[in-house]
Amino acid sequence: MSFFIQAGAPRNFKSLSDDGDTLSEAIEAVFSSSNEYVVLVWNYIPLLLDYKYDISFMIDDVLMIIEEMKAKESGEIKNYWVSNTFPHIWTFKWGGPMLKIESEWGEIGNKTEHLLNESGPVTIEKEAFIAEWKAVFNILIKHVQEAGYDESKFTDMKRLVQIEQSIKSKGRLYT
Repeated sequence: MSFFIQAGAPRNFKSLSDDGDTLSEAIEAVFSSSNEYVVLVWNYIPLLLDYKYDISFMIDDVLMIIEEMKAKESGEIKNYWVSNTFPHIWTFKWGGPMLKIESEWGEIGNKTEHLLNESGPVTIEKEAFIAEWKAVFNILIKHVQEAGYDESKFTDMKRLVQIEQSIKSKGRLYT
């Protein structure tokens, strides 16, 4: 079983706007819809996530999930991803160092949902799952700050920076 993330190298970003009162809104305002994608690989099946719409809608949940995993030795979270292009349900179950992610895949534009549903759950070390998000967080922080947003603008930016800094290792593609 395999799970990893390639963060891409998005370069297009906009300057500070009044539209961003939350981290999610800032990410959506900063990134262009025609940009490089985050490639999330689930059991060797690649999924493309857009920074502007997918990642901006997922960020609050990703941060909450990582905070829970770091705070609790064991636990379970059922997450309903809210992005229109990533309408899936993941159930995270962890105990000790291991994490199991069970999924219910909705419709995907490239019609791979049947492959994903047949591929089964992902089992990965909890710290490895968390590390996979570090490169994505680095890109978000860089571009959001370059656009003029900072930690004083909203608390979720401070939260993102703190979580990114707490992740000690890099993802599989970045070590």
